[in-house]
Amino acid sequence: MANNILKHAPPGSECSLTLHEEDAVLHGVFVNRTPDKRAGRVGLGLVGIEERLRLLNGTAEVSAADGLWRTHVTLPTGQRHLVPRL
Repeated sequence: MANNILKHAPPGSECSLTLHEEDAVLHGVFVNRTPDKRAGRVGLGLVGIEERLRLLNGTAEVSAADGLWRTHVTLPTGQRHLVPRL
């Protein structure tokens, strides 16, 4: 995901990454600015990410609105509290 953000987000723009574990599932939410011309388009990088997550019983959901690209990925951990809560 970080590679996609570096490749497609406007230079110098901010991005955020949030990770949390809930009920033995790791959730990652990636948000970054996107140029208007790319809004809503899913490219091969995201398709590859979705395929790899699916092999591990995970998911990826993407959305674009108001100039922001949001990707929410999930990955089962098989154990609780893998990621410490801060």
